[in-house]
Amino acid sequence: MTKRLKRLLPCACLLCAGIVYLMVQNRWIQVEELALAHANIPAEYDGCRIAHISDTHLPRNRANVRKTIQLTKKLKPDLIVMTGDLVHSYSDMESCGFAELCAGLSEIAGVYAIKAKHDTWNDTEAWDQIALDNGVILSERLDLGGFTVLLSHDPKYFGRGEADLMLAGHIHGGQIRIPFLGGLLSPDLTFFPDYTSGLYETPEGELLVVSRGIGNSVIPIRVNNRPHLPVIILKSIGEEQA
Repeated sequence: MTKRLKRLLPCACLLCAGIVYLMVQNRWIQVEELALAHANIPAEYDGCRIAHISDTHLPRNRANVRKTIQLTKKLKPDLIVMTGDLVHSYSDMESCGFAELCAGLSEIAGVYAIKAKHDTWNDTEAWDQIALDNGVILSERLDLGGFTVLLSHDPKYFGRGEADLMLAGHIHGGQIRIPFLGGLLSPDLTFFPDYTSGLYETPEGELLVVSRGIGNSVIPIRVNNRPHLPVIILKSIGEEQA
């Protein structure tokens, strides 16, 4: 082996390791369980598990449909919500995998969903019909015995007092996550957006959970930013628990 090849070998090994890392972590869905306590959660919903799926961007990430369904089933949710950009823009609604996703999740628990920008750049009537035919309820609001949940694709609307809990996605975790700084860039090219992943709370007690999403959109690679499936576990803090 020549001296030049010996010098290049470590660089080649690092490059290969980097490629493997990106491939693996772009397909390795992270489950994050978040226990949320709130005075408006009634005792009958104490322990209720909500699986939050967002930004699948089918069919670009169709390989993750079966994996998402299987993983969600293992999590044993009581409810499933999907917060938009489920189908990428200008896709074939019949073959993109949306029907498979809706049908598979509906066999696990009740499913609620909303559309977002990419969904609306498709045949929206077909989108609605596929969702409804496969057991999905199209609603942006859930009332869980007085505890209100709002499905809002973009988290920038958080803090307006519209619900006790907002569930959102859209930001894709900032695409590149920098330790101690968070997500780098939002889809609308805002650097270091305010809400990129996990749980947030206002001083008034309004809650937000942001999913980093299952799939990718325009930028096909995530860095230090695995696909994300939050599971919200409701905790009642009523008089009996206080």
